[in-house]
Amino acid sequence: MVESVSSINSATAAAAASSVEKVQEEEKKETQTTKTTDKVTKTEEKSTEVKETTMDRYRVQRLVMEYLEKMEKQYEDSPWVKDQIDMWLATFDVDKFMVKYPELYTEMDLSSIMYNETVNFV
Repeated sequence: MVESVSSINSATAAAAASSVEKVQEEEKKETQTTKTTDKVTKTEEKSTEVKETTMDRYRVQRLVMEYLEKMEKQYEDSPWVKDQIDMWLATFDVDKFMVKYPELYTEMDLSSIMYNETVNFV
């Protein structure tokens, strides 16, 4: 009877050890797969990363003029707004504007900046 109990204990100990080994192996596999997926996602991010360039001065100037023309049309019944826009245009310098706002990548960037510049006219 003692021999049978000891054989059962040794069998359960071996089963427990093998299950611990299986868990450790699964953890190693998971860490390896996460490492490889991290490497893949990093390389995908690098390949999909598009380097944007800032707008050139002629495009900025054209878009500023278009924005102000739309604003004048919108508030054509208000002479005060037109006067404010004219005064702003008289002092407008594209180069200084681009130095003040160096990260102009899209028309939406410029539109939001122009809104902030002209919001006090309305």
